[in-house]
Amino acid sequence: MALNSLRKLVIYILSLLLLVPSYSQAKELKAVYAQDYLPFSWSEDDSVAKGVEVDFVNAVLGDKLGMKMTHIVYPWARAQAMVQEGQADIMVTIPNKKRRSYALVSDIPLFSSNFLMHTGVSNPKKSRLSTITNLKDLIKQEDIIHGHIVGAGWHSVKLKGVRSLKIAPSSLQILQLLDRNRIDVYIEQTPLIRYQIKTLGFEGRIEEIPHILEETHWHICLSKKSSFSGVMPQLNALLVKMKNDGTLLKLQEEVFSQYQ
Repeated sequence: MALNSLRKLVIYILSLLLLVPSYSQAKELKAVYAQDYLPFSWSEDDSVAKGVEVDFVNAVLGDKLGMKMTHIVYPWARAQAMVQEGQADIMVTIPNKKRRSYALVSDIPLFSSNFLMHTGVSNPKKSRLSTITNLKDLIKQEDIIHGHIVGAGWHSVKLKGVRSLKIAPSSLQILQLLDRNRIDVYIEQTPLIRYQIKTLGFEGRIEEIPHILEETHWHICLSKKSSFSGVMPQLNALLVKMKNDGTLLKLQEEVFSQYQ
């Protein structure tokens, strides 16, 4: 009699558990992005993010895995700190040693891009810059003034040894510094800066130097403190499948075609 009662109690408890959604299912994943980083991420009248990174996250985590999400932009340094502290769940970025210390990184990148040099069309050092084909030789030029955006992880690592460096709060300010020859060179990814030059009104004023300094890969980085951390194996399996069957390449083409 007691055994039957116990069994009924266990079955009743299990049935209740099945009716209650898990914490991860009930909660929206919070994705954070860099502010004013067109076309990768930005917002207009509110803080809701849009751009290349948002499109990829929606397509992979939303459409493929059925996850509910919010997309919000912050100053990039703050966005990274939020993922590190577990106040946000994911960001899309180039992994480095520090980011790997607090985030799980997807095995397969969402997309890749190339870093090239950019300078003002009237910069007196433009001819010399055009002869430089690698980052090592560029850093040796001690009179060259470099620039990058605050919180830029790639630049913070790769430009650590340069003598002259100016850090700007946004892409607009970086382009203004280039245009006014306040900095000599800004190393940035081609789809990103081409879109910024076009939309921010700097066409004919900033020149691209067509030597690839480095190819970079953009991954989903999931906070180790996130309640969604268990989704990473499923995400990795999905990205491998998408890479192998060609749907990831098709997605890349579709997304970037919107930001020409």
